[in-house]
Amino acid sequence: MYTCELYMKKGTKIPYLQVMENEVMEQRPYFFTPGDFYNALNGMEVTDLFEEKLYIFPLNIRNRLTGGLCEVSKGGRDCSIVDAKSIFTRLLLCGASRFAVVHNHPSGDPTPSSYDKDVCKKLKEVGSLLEIEMIDFIIVCEDSYFSFKTMNMM
Repeated sequence: MYTCELYMKKGTKIPYLQVMENEVMEQRPYFFTPGDFYNALNGMEVTDLFEEKLYIFPLNIRNRLTGGLCEVSKGGRDCSIVDAKSIFTRLLLCGASRFAVVHNHPSGDPTPSSYDKDVCKKLKEVGSLLEIEMIDFIIVCEDSYFSFKTMNMM
């Protein structure tokens, strides 16, 4: 899986992304269903973590990963603070046309909290303003996941 890290150029405040495992674009995976995102993170054992982590999948117009999978937040047992500026900085630097947000619930219950719902709404609105479509907001657990898109909550 491709991953990316946000860095600042030395002596400046100019951000840039470093993409790991650089391969040609044609080899990068497509993501069409919530199960595709779940399987990608499940393979990384994210569903077994003791703490919440939030990832964004920057995608091109054909839902192919562009840039790389970005971990944008790491929290405690029951929450992870989400910084929209950090998320959209990464998406803009990747040249993303679309994106999905995926995070885990260490409790094993994928039911969205009120905070999850608020974050989903906020990111969808900001994405709309920047013309970067949020295609899904997914909560993953060890044996299941919850898709806001599938449940018509977006």
